[in-house]
Amino acid sequence: MLQYAAGFGKSNIIGWTALQLKDLRRNGEYVYDKIMIVVDRLQLRSQIDSKMLNMNIDNRMYVEANNKASFQKALESDTRLVIVNLQKFGAVAEMLAPDTMQKLSQLRIVFLIDEIHRSNSGEQHEEMVNIFDELQTPFDTQTSLFRTKKNLIIGFTATPDDHTLARFGEFSGYAESEKLWVPFDSYTMNEAIKDKFVLNPLKNIIPVASKLGFNLPSNKQEGFEQPNYTDVDKKQIYEERERIKEIAKYIADLLVKDVYPKIRGTAKAMLAMYSIKAAIAYKQAITKNFQEIVKQNKYAKYAKAPIHIVYSSNQDEQSATGLNDGLTEEKVLENFALEKNGLIIVVAKLQTGFDEKRLHTLFLDKEIKGISAIQAISRVNRTAKHKNECKIVDFSYNNVNVQNIKEAFEHFSDVVVSDFDPFSDKRILELLFTILKKSDVYEEFFNIFVAIANDVTKQNNPENHLDLESSIEKYIEANPKPTADTKAKTAQYFTILNRIEYVITLEAKYSESNLLNFLRLFNKIYNQLHRTDEVKDAIKVYFDNQIGIY
Repeated sequence: MLQYAAGFGKSNIIGWTALQLKDLRRNGEYVYDKIMIVVDRLQLRSQIDSKMLNMNIDNRMYVEANNKASFQKALESDTRLVIVNLQKFGAVAEMLAPDTMQKLSQLRIVFLIDEIHRSNSGEQHEEMVNIFDELQTPFDTQTSLFRTKKNLIIGFTATPDDHTLARFGEFSGYAESEKLWVPFDSYTMNEAIKDKFVLNPLKNIIPVASKLGFNLPSNKQEGFEQPNYTDVDKKQIYEERERIKEIAKYIADLLVKDVYPKIRGTAKAMLAMYSIKAAIAYKQAITKNFQEIVKQNKYAKYAKAPIHIVYSSNQDEQSATGLNDGLTEEKVLENFALEKNGLIIVVAKLQTGFDEKRLHTLFLDKEIKGISAIQAISRVNRTAKHKNECKIVDFSYNNVNVQNIKEAFEHFSDVVVSDFDPFSDKRILELLFTILKKSDVYEEFFNIFVAIANDVTKQNNPENHLDLESSIEKYIEANPKPTADTKAKTAQYFTILNRIEYVITLEAKYSESNLLNFLRLFNKIYNQLHRTDEVKDAIKVYFDNQIGIY
């Protein structure tokens, strides 16, 4: 694992590394059978093509794998350089199916990954998926395959987490009895900023307070006698239409006055959103306001600047293609790169690896922290001719991003060192394992679950599953305190297991399929019975009789 600053030019290093390893020989034989460059974004895919061309590598020297069939064909071909497009696969597990793993076991392969984290968004929540883990885990789990050759996985990231460092980093010794894990090599953000390879995104973080509108007091002159308090969840805040309308006016105005004139009139912007629903509302509101503003003669020159929107397909919302006048995501990115100015609105997309040097301003109407924070703010840190600054405009509730970004930068700006201790976690896992197996839920229902799971006839009868789930539901409702404790320990068990599995050797009993599937079933039923949208925050409501964003 190599920790290199975002925007430093990792694609160039990947191309160079691929060439060096492709031609590496020992005793007249190639050391590696295949060199695989793993990409998961359309824009990065086109970047790799450009780098290959610059290095005099024409397209006959490599093949692209974008589904299981083409991947297996690439394994059998004589072409030794393979570009694996994960975005078209959908999941690494699809690529590394058991029959493919059999073929891979006979080869020594290099996997080169530009940015080991990729964004993955559910309906409301966003997480960063670790491609390192996705690639390595199938090799760890397929213990029945006899391997005489070992693969090499090289991943580049600006934001290594503890788990990644412990699994793929380098053990560097002890400090105060704690083991320390570090990257094999690093060129940090602080170093890149000092050497002027990238800009410092912390220099211009602008918090914009966005008030929420509530009912006015009956007497506007007196206001409220006492401050009112109400509870709202994040979904209500970030999808509130009046708030979106007011912020959209602000953004449209800022685009023509402060963003597009920068970089000698060629600057662009990105707006990162909380949800697809909010993004669509912003697209409509910003477009409406922008079209009014560019009717003024002094701003008419920006009239053709596009406002694009990018998000993954969701059956509950209209497709992004329809909102982009029929343009596919690939065409949107191509168009955005070619235009002089433009705004791109994103939901859990393009916040890792998106490389547009003239991206000057990042608008945030979502909350980011940790790895996600660094990846997001690094979209605007690229250097370009006449670009001497970048800006981050934060609309998050209570402007929490200002502190979140600073904390994340403090953690990731220098060499990241982890004192992650998997052996201490293992002791906790062992204790949780014993407690869960003695829990009333386990003793009451586990054997019934196993009987269904191990009997094909029972498995194929839906009534068996429904009866079991109904019985677990009734038990949870009748025993709220003990089942709440079991739920908490189940969550802790999975957290620790996911963190240390494959980092150190664990007995098979801790990841036995029936146990894990039973705990997942219990966890799912418990969550369904105790469903809540999100953690709610108390918001002070007052009337100030002032015009502003509300």
